[in-house]
Amino acid sequence: LHIDVGTRAYLDIRVVNRGSTAWSRATQAFLPYPVNIGAVASDGVHPTTNYRSVLPRDIGPGETDIMTLKVGPFRHAGRYTLQVGVVQEHVAWFDGGETLQVVVTD
Repeated sequence: LHIDVGTRAYLDIRVVNRGSTAWSRATQAFLPYPVNIGAVASDGVHPTTNYRSVLPRDIGPGETDIMTLKVGPFRHAGRYTLQVGVVQEHVAWFDGGETLQVVVTD
């Protein structure tokens, strides 16, 4: 992925609930620790940056959805590692995430 400093990228992410519990934005099941799609960007020099996007709907066991995750803007040129996945906030990242390389240029 190549982007310019100061711009955002929009990534279409396919999420699959392989568990036995629905991921819900609205029920008490995960509150106060909601499930989101997230990413962590690091270039090894600047502070790590976190990105989040809320689930578009409840995702039941075995269900799949495609959602958009907005990352950026990146403030510094360089090579970044972007780890993308599903996260239950303040609990853990779920297995099955992806790692992308991002090149940011002036």
